[in-house]
Amino acid sequence: MTTNKAFVVLAALAAAWLAAGCASHTRMPSYEQSQLRLMISSETVATVHAVEGRGMGAEEQVQREVDRLLTLKPAARIPAHVVLYELPSAGPTEIKSSLKWLSLRQETSKAMKAALEQSGIFAQVDSLPEMLMPAGETPDLRSVRIAAARAQADGVLIYSTETGYDYRANGWALFYPTLIGLFAAPGSDLSSMAVSKAVLLDVHTGYIYAVLESYAQKSQCAPYAALDWEGLEYAVRRGVLEALAQEAAARAKSLAAPER
Repeated sequence: MTTNKAFVVLAALAAAWLAAGCASHTRMPSYEQSQLRLMISSETVATVHAVEGRGMGAEEQVQREVDRLLTLKPAARIPAHVVLYELPSAGPTEIKSSLKWLSLRQETSKAMKAALEQSGIFAQVDSLPEMLMPAGETPDLRSVRIAAARAQADGVLIYSTETGYDYRANGWALFYPTLIGLFAAPGSDLSSMAVSKAVLLDVHTGYIYAVLESYAQKSQCAPYAALDWEGLEYAVRRGVLEALAQEAAARAKSLAAPER
């Protein structure tokens, strides 16, 4: 009787591991609830709402906001002093260690600053100190511009990253019901994906110099028990922000190039 119970327990564990290993599931990177999207959209919505109650129709309100945006001009052709401001991700993450988050922030901020400095376009590049942001409030474009002005900057690069993953079992997963197969058979394919987006903003007028976007993907094929979800997301976040840094530097050079 005891032997039968042990067999049932082992069979149930094997079935559970098999189900976990053979399932396929995906979470795509999404900017639906990202702070960057909300910051940009809230400024437009706030401006449109500000003219409500003045007898304007909906189309007139939209036209007024369109005219305002199209007439914005930069205070200079290219900002001289740029500060960097990274917004936190809105979506779920596999990185649970605060030390890894700190290390990632240090690495990527350093790469972004170095790429912009090496472009030779900006006179000065710094990070925007968090202490200059309003306390207890969700930042918007106006508060970021004010904080950048306090830092004596005339340009601010606002950026954020969202991640996702794609997990699929391969033919080796057939060995997962055995404990050896679960830890030795490379039956799991895991891909981590990341999208980074940024806007380069004129502090004086709110004019958007450029909108930037970069993508990255890292993959691992391993036994299910050996998948490094956290390490893979760390690597893809670092890679996509390094790519964004190069894209920002290239766009800065194109903005500074003489007009033909």
